Amino acid sequence: MPGPFKTYEPPANEEGDTWNMRAAGERNGQIIVKVLKFREHVVTKNSDDASEVRLDVVDLGDPTGQYVYRNVPVWTGAVVDGLKPYAGTSDVLVLDVSMRKAKSGRDYPVISPASDFSRAERFYAQKGDPFAQQFSTVAGGVDDRNDDPPF
Repeated sequence: MPGPFKTYEPPANEEGDTWNMRAAGERNGQIIVKVLKFREHVVTKNSDDASEVRLDVVDLGDPTGQYVYRNVPVWTGAVVDGLKPYAGTSDVLVLDVSMRKAKSGRDYPVISPASDFSRAERFYAQKGDPFAQQFSTVAGGVDDRNDDPPF
């Protein structure tokens, strides 16, 4: 490069699947997650200094039938704090998602340990391990046949 100039390298803008944690909470859903990473000092539309976790998520009650979502960003403070210790590990967590009301009156999604693992076990029995290497190469990660019972 001539002169004092350097090549501009834009920061990585990771795209992840769009998954609605609020919708899962409103239907008192259950999810299976693998926490890919934790990051601090992330700029979002609501904050110049947010923290996030990136998740692979299996939404067992997903009304769209997609079920598997990859590299999903989550910024909800209590969720980030709860999942941060699992970032980058091989741990797979089964969680219940519900809604809680803040003192301000605003509802927000929260996670808790699963009360029952039978739905997650059925998913694994019917679809296989959603976090296995070969599973991620399948489009959407889901068998689109309609003959499977819901999870």
